[in-house]
Amino acid sequence: MPKTRKIALILAGGVSLGAYQAGVITEILHALDVINRRRNDSGDSPIVLDVITGASAGSMTAALIARIMLCDFEARRGHLRDAWVEDIDILRLLVNIPGNALLSKDVIWEIANRYILRDEDLPRDNRASFAPEKLRLSFTLSNMHGIDYAIPNLSRDDGTSFASTFFSDVGRFEVSDANLDDSLYWKTIVEAAMASGNFPIVFQPQPVTRFAADYKGSVQEEEGFFGDSGRALSFLDGGMFNNEPLREAVHLASSVDGGPIDPTRLFILVDPNVNQSRHAAEVLPDDPLEKIVGRMADMVRGESTARDWLRTTQINVELSWRDQLLQEIAEIFTLESIQDSNAIAEKLKTVAENIHERRRSVFASSAQIALVDEIEMLRTRYETVYPDLTQPVSESNRSAMFLYFTFILNSVSDLGHKSRLNLSIIGADKTKTAGDQLNSFGGFFDQKWREHDFRVGRIETSRHLAVILGESYEKELNDSGEAVASYTIPDEWANFPDVSIQHADDGLRKNFRNVVLDRSTEVMRRLSIPGLIRFMLRLYLKRKLSNILKLR
Repeated sequence: MPKTRKIALILAGGVSLGAYQAGVITEILHALDVINRRRNDSGDSPIVLDVITGASAGSMTAALIARIMLCDFEARRGHLRDAWVEDIDILRLLVNIPGNALLSKDVIWEIANRYILRDEDLPRDNRASFAPEKLRLSFTLSNMHGIDYAIPNLSRDDGTSFASTFFSDVGRFEVSDANLDDSLYWKTIVEAAMASGNFPIVFQPQPVTRFAADYKGSVQEEEGFFGDSGRALSFLDGGMFNNEPLREAVHLASSVDGGPIDPTRLFILVDPNVNQSRHAAEVLPDDPLEKIVGRMADMVRGESTARDWLRTTQINVELSWRDQLLQEIAEIFTLESIQDSNAIAEKLKTVAENIHERRRSVFASSAQIALVDEIEMLRTRYETVYPDLTQPVSESNRSAMFLYFTFILNSVSDLGHKSRLNLSIIGADKTKTAGDQLNSFGGFFDQKWREHDFRVGRIETSRHLAVILGESYEKELNDSGEAVASYTIPDEWANFPDVSIQHADDGLRKNFRNVVLDRSTEVMRRLSIPGLIRFMLRLYLKRKLSNILKLR
C-alpha cells in the first residue's frame, strides 16, 4: 500500500500572470482530488499538501489555496479563477488611490474579504481530500525597517561581533482546527500576504503586526523594540529579495518530516517568470537616467529569481558526491589491513567533539543536539546501507571511525541536515501567454487576456502533471461528460500571445498614464521644484509614458 505522500508548493510572484498561476494550481488541486478519491477506493493512503510558500502575488494565491482546501473545497475550488480573472483589473486598481502609490489595494482587500475573511458557513466536513491536519504557510516579506543582528567575529576569540541589518523577512503561519475559525488569525495571514505582494511604488506599504518572537536573537528583541503586544511594521514586496521561496519550503518541510526530508516528498515550484531572460545586449554609459533605473529594477528582479532552485540542484549534486565518497570510505574502513582502529576512532572523535563545541559557541541555535545523539541519528540513517559499520560506537571501533568521519564530513561540507530533493518546476512559456507585457502588468488591462493565461496554465499543467505526480488522472468534466471549457483556447484568441499593450483599451491606458503624471507632479511639488521646471518635466514624462503605453 503506497504511503502518504507529502507535497510542498512554492508559488513565485508574477503580477497579472497570477492568472496563469491560478490555472496551474486549479489543475493541481483537481488532480490531487481525483487521485485521492481513487486511492481511497483502493484503501491506499492519500497525497497531502501540507506546505505552501509564496512570494509577491504568489502569497495571496497561497492564502486563497489555504481557505479553499480547509473550508468547503467543492464550493470554493473556483475561487482562484474568480479572483485572478474576474475580480481584478486595472479599472478597479485605479479607484481610491492613496497619495503615495500608483494603484489602489482596495480591490485586493475586497477579494480577500470575499474569499478568505468571510467567516460564515465554514463547514469542517468538506475539506479537500489532500488537506493536512496542520497546514504550514510562509510568505516572503521585505521589511522596510530592517532588523539588526550581532554577527560573531569568527576571526577573533574575544566574543566581539559586528552589527548587520537584514531586510529580507518571512511571515510564517500554521492553520489547523484549533484556529480555523479565528478571524483575527486569518486577517493576519491576509495582511502578510498583501505585504508580500506590495510591489514597490505601485502599492502603498503594508503594515503587519510583528512580535519579538519573530526575530529571536535580534538587537530589536533585546532592546524591547516590539513591546509586549507587538509592533506594526511596514513591508514591501517579498519578491524583491526572494521571489522563489524554495529554501523556506524546505525549512518548513524539514520541521514537518522530523529532520531529514521524507524521500517521497515532492516540491513543486510554480513560477510564471522562470522561463525568461533578463539579458540586455546593449547597455551604454550615456543611457538616459530612466533607462538606467529600469535596468536596475530588472537586475534586482533577476537576482531574486531562480537562486533557490539552482542552489537545490547544486546541493543534490553535492549530496551525490558525498555519498560516493562515503561508499569508498566504507570499503576502506572494512579492510582487515587497518592498524589500530581504536586510535583512529579516538582521533576522529576528538575532531568531531571540537567541531561540535565550536559550532555550539558560535551558532548556539544550531548545536542544541548533543554529539552522541547526532552520532546515533547517523547510525540510524545509514544502518540499512552500511550494516557492518553502523553498530553502536561503544561496541565497534570501525563503526566509530565511520560515524565520526561522516559527522566531520557533513559538518565541513554543510550537508549534515540536507536531503536530496524531488523538485519539479512549472513555468510559463512567454510565447504562449498574453499578460506578460509591461513587466507582467499587462494582463490587468484586459479580462480576456487573463482568462487566456489561466487556461494556458491549466492546459500546460495537464500535459505534464501526471509525470510529476507519478500517477495518472482524468481531466475535469462538465455535466455533459465533456472536458470543461478551461482546457481549450478559443480560435479567436489565437493571436493573444502576440498582443502588446497597444491592444488594450485606450481609455484605461490614458487613465493609468494620468495617475502616474499626477503622482510625479505631487512629488516634484514636495521637492519644491519651480513651477516652470515642473511643467517641462511633466511634458517630458507624459511623452515617455505615452511611448511605453503605446498612446498617440
